[in-house]
Amino acid sequence: MFRSASSAAPRRRSRSFGLIALAAAILGLISVPIIPIIFVIGMISVIGIPLALAVLPFPTICMAIVIAYLIWRIFLFRVSNGVPLSFIGALSVMVLVPLAHNFIVTQDVRALRNGDIATQVAPLATDETLVVFRGRGQTDYCDETCLDLLLSGRVKAFATGRVPRGQTAPAPDADILVHHLARAPSCAKRLISMPNEEWKRTQPGTVAAALAAAEARGVCINSIEATADKLVAPRFAAYLDRDNLDFNESALFISTLIEPWRIAFYERTEAGALAPVFQQTKVSYSLLGPLLAYHLSMGEISNVKPKWWRRSYREKQPDMRDHLSSVLGVQFRYKVN
Repeated sequence: MFRSASSAAPRRRSRSFGLIALAAAILGLISVPIIPIIFVIGMISVIGIPLALAVLPFPTICMAIVIAYLIWRIFLFRVSNGVPLSFIGALSVMVLVPLAHNFIVTQDVRALRNGDIATQVAPLATDETLVVFRGRGQTDYCDETCLDLLLSGRVKAFATGRVPRGQTAPAPDADILVHHLARAPSCAKRLISMPNEEWKRTQPGTVAAALAAAEARGVCINSIEATADKLVAPRFAAYLDRDNLDFNESALFISTLIEPWRIAFYERTEAGALAPVFQQTKVSYSLLGPLLAYHLSMGEISNVKPKWWRRSYREKQPDMRDHLSSVLGVQFRYKVN
């Protein structure tokens, strides 16, 4: 009789704790998409601000109850004070998970920056060809930087190429499009990319105005296909993004939000390979907060979304024009957007 009564107590605790955990799981999942609506209505109504702030911790509390139940059910089922210990364990889990996640992310970021080089590079000469490789989604056409350098006589030719997704550096024999100035009876087939061209053709000091003046003299942008290994002593630069850079994004949470960019300059070795002589990597990333907790993205009031509590670290996206000036000593003549 004594043994039966003693064994019934854990079963009753298990049943009641299990029901509470089940209710917490259901209510917590339901509250995740609903709380942003309650929050927005409360903030707009002003008088509902206390309610809007009060409901924010609810999904986190529900998650803690579910974690505590799992810990108690697996490890502390027959321990007399197992329930309070399970909540201590749940709190530990909610602290340790962000620590582990953040450690992996910071290692990813450190690995991205490890190869950066800041050596002195020889200035770009006016009789050289500059080859600029770009990532996926960017055009190979002659853009405003290309037009500026050609029309001002800062380079002999400006070539553009692509770095395919998954490659961290341009191939020495990559396909390129070589742009240069040439006289022609018509400039109708030019391969250029310039926003607001028609508007800026009448604005003095712009690339569009300089291009219009050159075309009026019969000087056009001529573009020919080639491969990088056929160019004589060119200078190489590349703009890489997350499609190119090789890093092991943390698998603990899908939305780790590591956003890397890299600008690099290369020289051709005697063996024909491209060796970096300058490299700078900028990374924007997010870390979880000190506690694994539900939070809202606090952007515009009409676009509030649920997310994990995070801390964001953002670096300015690098600009190729700035690096051409600071690294290769290029001086641009015309105004751009």
